[in-house]
Amino acid sequence: MDNKALVWILQLEHSKKDRSGIYGYTQRTLAYNSNRIEGSTLTEAQTAALFEEGYLPATDEYYKSKDIVPLMVEMFEFIRDFEGDVPGASARDCGNYLDMNLPMAKYLAGKFYDEVLEDIREEQLVYPE
Repeated sequence: MDNKALVWILQLEHSKKDRSGIYGYTQRTLAYNSNRIEGSTLTEAQTAALFEEGYLPATDEYYKSKDIVPLMVEMFEFIRDFEGDVPGASARDCGNYLDMNLPMAKYLAGKFYDEVLEDIREEQLVYPE
């Protein structure tokens, strides 16, 4: 297959939102590899499910809410206790730099930590049916 034919097929599948051919395969493969580079633990099948269904099916292979509580605690403690310059908080570095309000972020992180994470209960870790 020559390059012109490949480009034509990719453009056609893209315009029809057809994810069953080479365009969809390319999108899924690039997303999977890019996410792996960034540290994602999703499998190729899970990445494909996100493209095809828009969500991951619930199975025992995934983290449970309670599994990530230590990470949440660490993250909110870090934000609550952060001192120093916020990376990217300048017009040169970020178009939304005015939205970076460290005192408010620290306040909200502390409030969430105190009200939710400090004494989290099992019933808070289950999505309502």
